[in-house]
Parts: sequence; structure tokens; C-alpha cells
Amino acid sequence: MGSFYLIESDTNMKKLKLILLFSLLIGLAPTAQADENTLRKLDAKFWQAFNACDLKDLKKYLADDVEFFHNKNDYSSSSDSVIKSMKDNLCASGQNILKREEVEQSLKYYPLKAYGALLMGQHRFYQKDRLVSTAAFSHIWRLSANGWHMTRVISYDHQEAKFNASSTAIKLSNNQLEEYAGKYKSTYSGLITITLIENELLIETTGVSGKLIPETINQFSRTCINK
Repeated sequence: MGSFYLIESDTNMKKLKLILLFSLLIGLAPTAQADENTLRKLDAKFWQAFNACDLKDLKKYLADDVEFFHNKNDYSSSSDSVIKSMKDNLCASGQNILKREEVEQSLKYYPLKAYGALLMGQHRFYQKDRLVSTAAFSHIWRLSANGWHMTRVISYDHQEAKFNASSTAIKLSNNQLEEYAGKYKSTYSGLITITLIENELLIETTGVSGKLIPETINQFSRTCINK
């Protein structure tokens, strides 16, 4: 009888352990899903602030010591430097010169144990409703007592969009074209060099060169060739 009750007790203990294990697994799934849902919403709000040049709101999603990596531009190591770069470049006029749009179904979520999560995706950038570039991004989010914040922002694989010459092209004088010649620094394209040769503007950026075609006195389309 004694051995029978010992086996009975051991069996019940195993059942109890299994019940507790299943309870834990069931409890984990909703939490992971809730984290993913939360981050997808935060990601959308971050990019809304980006498009609106709402720098105060944008900074709320960045850790103070956030690191920003870009395949064409400078490295930043604080939220203050990231915001300053936005203010001095894309948002210099108070309105973003670019509009960011997520590539459909590209945003992926990956949990990072004891830290937070990774969001990865692709996006497009438009200027005056015209596609100008595409890129990929990886954002590492950290979960702390203060909530979710980005600690690593990696922006890479920036590709210039290919433009075709418009049927509305106009002719500008050599003096008018000469005003645009020079070197420019772009947040998303890096160094841009525009030269005037034989009454034509030639543009060169990292990996892309081509010809600028005037459509108005200050708006150009571009024919380009990938190097």
C-alpha cells in the first residue's frame, strides 16, 4: 500500500508540473503577441512624426544613447544628434522635403530575449509625389521600466529611383543652368555633384550618374544609369 501511494503522489506531481508548464506557455504567447502589436503601433507613430517633422514627438521614441547607422551618411550616437540632423536637413524649412512610405507587408518583428525586439523592413521616399529612393531599415527596440525606445537605428541599401525624361521638358539658358552646378550634401543620397557640360546638367551620386532634364525653372527630372 505504501509503495502504491508513493507512485500515486509522484504521478500527481508530474501532472501538476505539466499543468504549470502549459499554463506558462499559454501565458507567454499573448504577451509576445501584445509586444509585437505594441511595437508595430509605435513604429507607425514614429514614421508619422518623421513625415510631419514633429521632432519633439519623434524624439520620444529614441533612447538618449541611440546609435544611428547609415550606409551613405554620418554615424550618430545620441538622440540629440539625430534630431539636430533632421532639423538641419530634411526639416530645415519646417516641413519634411521627403515623404516616407512603408513597402507593403515588409515589416517583420523578431523578439530579442531579455532585451526587447527587432523590427526590419523596406520603405520608399517621395518628393512632391515622385519616388526618389528606396531603402531598408533595422530598428532595435529596448523594453525598460520607461517603456519601449529605439537603441539602434540602421538605415541601409539606399537606392536612387530611376527617372525618365518628361515630355514636358523645357529649354533653359546656359546661365540659368549654371546656377545649379556645384556640390550638395543629401541626407539620403550622400554627396551629389552637378556639373554643367555643353549646356546640359550632369548629376552624379554614389553609384548613379545621369542627366538632369528641366521641366520648370527649378524642377528637374533625371535620366540615370547605374554604375
